Amino acid sequence: MMFLSSVLNGLIAFFDWHVIAWVFAITTISVTNYVIGTTVLPNFIVHSNKGHLLAMCSWLFTEIILAIAISLFVLFCLPYLIGIGGFLPLPAARVIWWPFTKIALTALLLVLILSILPVTGRAMATIPGVPLFFQGLFIAQPLTREVFYAAGISIPKDWFPGFWACAGYIVVGTVLAILLTCLGTIVSNAIQKKRDPAGYQFSLLEQKYGQGIPHSTFFEITIAHVAGTIAGILPLLMYGRYVSVPFTALLQETMLPR
Repeated sequence: MMFLSSVLNGLIAFFDWHVIAWVFAITTISVTNYVIGTTVLPNFIVHSNKGHLLAMCSWLFTEIILAIAISLFVLFCLPYLIGIGGFLPLPAARVIWWPFTKIALTALLLVLILSILPVTGRAMATIPGVPLFFQGLFIAQPLTREVFYAAGISIPKDWFPGFWACAGYIVVGTVLAILLTCLGTIVSNAIQKKRDPAGYQFSLLEQKYGQGIPHSTFFEITIAHVAGTIAGILPLLMYGRYVSVPFTALLQETMLPR
């Protein structure tokens, strides 16, 4: 019941304008990196003797930028994530800035290690949103402990979701991302069919009799990146809503008159 409740509450929590603004910002970064990686970077790689090094640096730069974005999302949205309030004001963020920086760097290192391992690296490359979720997950739990420890409150481990609950959140986020991507493809095809019927039929014939490689439009690419961002943030919101139940009970208990 806790799992299902956290999934539903996480879906509801997504429709806050602060969260949607972060999704837009992270998606913009992701699409910009994609455009640079597919248009500008190949020219440098072709005309350089260090093409592999440039490709690796580009991948590392993308991972760092996205990690910074999702880390700041967790920092400023932490009270909202765990359901104990609104969003973290800037003065409060300054107080925990140094612990947050250490936690975020550790999380980035863990994500990079997981990305280069055979099994986890393949999963993180193929399942949308997993790197973002892991980056946020590795920050959310220790940062929450840090904040409450500073207030003199010790948090038991069983307040946080276990492995299978986190896996379930990833599955739910991935399924929704796939559905959103499919919807984006259907809409894109409908628009192309209406605007350019001949070009649409030609692309179908090219896929059927040619190389069979579909040419994604910029709209489809953008939708895919939006879906990937949602697949990373939604599990974090579900994770936070799972944690919010004992946190809310604790706060109500501490606020009761003695």
